[in-house]
This record gives sequence, structure tokens and C-alpha cells, in this order.
Amino acid sequence: MRRHGRVKWLVGLFLVCAAVFAASAYAAINYTYYGRDNTQPGQGGGDLTVVYRNWNDSCSVEGYGETKSIYSLANGTWVASIKNFDECAYSKAHLGPSTNYGYTYVQSKCLNADTVLLSLLCETTRPS
Repeated sequence: MRRHGRVKWLVGLFLVCAAVFAASAYAAINYTYYGRDNTQPGQGGGDLTVVYRNWNDSCSVEGYGETKSIYSLANGTWVASIKNFDECAYSKAHLGPSTNYGYTYVQSKCLNADTVLLSLLCETTRPS
């Protein structure tokens, strides 16, 4: 009987812990970290607060133009990047969760990877 009670207690503790971690994951909010008209080629921006990133997207508002989504560390080292050429309504340069690349806390950045002025829209998630 005592063993059965201990198992129930451990299972209960596990469920409570799982609920706490799930709640913190769902507390992540979507937000635009860079949105600007007339971004010069090779220019862009990012959220330099090093927090958890569930995803990172960038795109061009005009309907054309190459953009790049980037994960980087606080020291500027790139963790991962991906390019995209399309309009925001149809496609984005989409990096999955930062944990896919072996990191939990990264910076989300985006770049005008084209040779013309672009209106960039860059979105990600962070804890609320």
C-alpha cells in the first residue's frame, strides 16, 4: 500500500511540473520586433534581448525582395539563418524553434538580403 501511495505521489508531482512548464511555453507571445519601410540592402534589425525564441520570421511587405531571418547569440555569433524571396502574404523566411539549433536563449534578427530598398516585417515569440 505504501508503495502504491508513493507512485501516486510521484505521478502527481510529475503532472504538476508538466503543467507548470506547459503554462510557461503557452505564455509566449507573438510580436513584431522589426517593421520598417525603406530598409537599405544589408540593413535590418532585431530584438537584442536574449530570451527564448519559439520561431523567427521575416518577409518583404512590397511583394518582392529577399529577406533573411537570423538567430544569433549576444556576442553576434550566428546560430542559424534562412533566406526567402516572396511577399509577406504568401511566404516568410521561417526559422523554427531555437531549440532545433541547440540553443534556448537567442536573439531574433532580420536582414534586407536584397539589392534594393525593402519594407521589412519581422516577427517572433518571447515570454510575456
